[in-house]
Amino acid sequence: MRRRFIILGIAGGLTLGLAFGGAALAQAEAERRLDAAIERLRASLGAGTRITWARRELDPASGSARLFALEITRPDGRITASDVLVREVTDARLGRAEFRDLVMAEGDKGDRATLDSLVLGDMALPAPGAALDLTRFDIGVVEAAGLNATGATGTLTLGRFVAQGYAPGRLGQAVVEGLAYQAAGADRSRFRLGRAAVEGLTMTMPGEEQRARDFTVRNLVIEGAALADPDKDVAVDLGRIALRNWVPGELTNLVAEGLRVDARFGDLGLGTVRLGRALAEGIDGAGTVRAYIDGVQPPDPVVGTRQLIRLEGIVAETGGQPLASIGSLASEGDKAADGAIAGALVMEGLRLALPRGTVPWLEQLGYAEIAGGAEIRGTAQRQGGMLAIAPIRASWDQAGTLTLGGRFTGIPLTEAGQAADDQAMAQMMNSRVVAFSLGWREQGLLGRTIAWQARQSRQPEARLREQWAQMALTFPIPGAQTQRGGPPPGKGGTAQAAGPDPFQPIREALASFIRQPREIEFAVAPAKPLTFTEVQALVAAGPAEAIRALNLTVRLP
Repeated sequence: MRRRFIILGIAGGLTLGLAFGGAALAQAEAERRLDAAIERLRASLGAGTRITWARRELDPASGSARLFALEITRPDGRITASDVLVREVTDARLGRAEFRDLVMAEGDKGDRATLDSLVLGDMALPAPGAALDLTRFDIGVVEAAGLNATGATGTLTLGRFVAQGYAPGRLGQAVVEGLAYQAAGADRSRFRLGRAAVEGLTMTMPGEEQRARDFTVRNLVIEGAALADPDKDVAVDLGRIALRNWVPGELTNLVAEGLRVDARFGDLGLGTVRLGRALAEGIDGAGTVRAYIDGVQPPDPVVGTRQLIRLEGIVAETGGQPLASIGSLASEGDKAADGAIAGALVMEGLRLALPRGTVPWLEQLGYAEIAGGAEIRGTAQRQGGMLAIAPIRASWDQAGTLTLGGRFTGIPLTEAGQAADDQAMAQMMNSRVVAFSLGWREQGLLGRTIAWQARQSRQPEARLREQWAQMALTFPIPGAQTQRGGPPPGKGGTAQAAGPDPFQPIREALASFIRQPREIEFAVAPAKPLTFTEVQALVAAGPAEAIRALNLTVRLP
């Protein structure tokens, strides 16, 4: 029995000894790793750096350590923290470090910053003997809260910052909340950011020249941003912007709301430009920017997907008075399965105020503003260089509507991703005109002009209108006959008078339009398509020959 107790006692002693010995070894290993990490960090901060603390506690079981009253002093400043919790330290990485009540002071400049809390996670430690380079390191997690930094240049505050997956040139995701900056002294500039969130960001490597082509992002949201420089009379406010899929080869979505810019408008004084909402969708935004940077044709629309850029609520004003406004401005694009690309640019609700005395002739006609809209629509197909304009239309309220239309072939249309040919202009001159039209619908401009001229000349409007009609019937044109049948004055008149006057239908249509202005349209439809070079030669040969070859007609719809 006594022998059995002796064996059990020895076994128990060995067990306790191994336990205490293992704990001691674990404690020593934890201290070694912590000391090695602290020393590597100290060396990376440069000569003269000291890292001290009042006391520390290590838990070998969890591998964590807590440092109280940490202080890092350098020749140019000092950093202190009330306590620091460190976990999962290895020879090459820091698993997690949590700092509380950080205070950072820089030398004799008076710059000082406080931070309520800071968390660093999964961070690579500098290589032995290497300096700490914040632009070249990678880190898994950064969390900061309650930053307040003051210095000679101004004050910076930050409510919250969280970032994950940072490495040079890329960022997994990040959130910034409550960021503000106020410049000090005579520089009164300021900046404010309510919230910003980013995901899947790539950018130019730190230290290199920034390039727009290197920027890509999966998601970006900015809310409540404002920037002001009172000394330069500039202030910018942005309600919200959301960007998704700014990646080459993918379709981008963009929404921006509540943009306002206050600035000086030259002699007009201080003014404001506002944008209610901007939208872009169905466009390879990043690929398009890269194409313009590289000087090549941007990507085509995706078959079956509409491209759209739309701006709404554009307003410009100065001195509290409206200067210009646009209800909406939209650009659209579509690509059919056969390769035809259709596009449109539509502007609605245009209003331009005319400050008194700036455009006297419009004031004389009774216009206090210019209001209206415009649209451009067309279809193009690279095969055959087909281009159809149907139509270009510009409307001016209480004045009239101008329309243009046409069909052309052989237009040099560059393939997506290719640079424009240096011979494009020569190729353009060899393109062919199939048809072309120009129209005007009278809605008050001609009537106001005649009424004003009648008042100036002190005669009835009807008499003046008839005078203008007679001028249209008899206006001399080289190579043409007047309505009375006589040859035009000048050399060569007799030879040109032998045939019918090709301008007579045009003269009569113009005279009828002046007498009763409604709508008039000029159309070109040559018997066979003519190149621009041929058209140029016809015009040089004389208006009459050009009229015949182009088959110019005029109609009053």
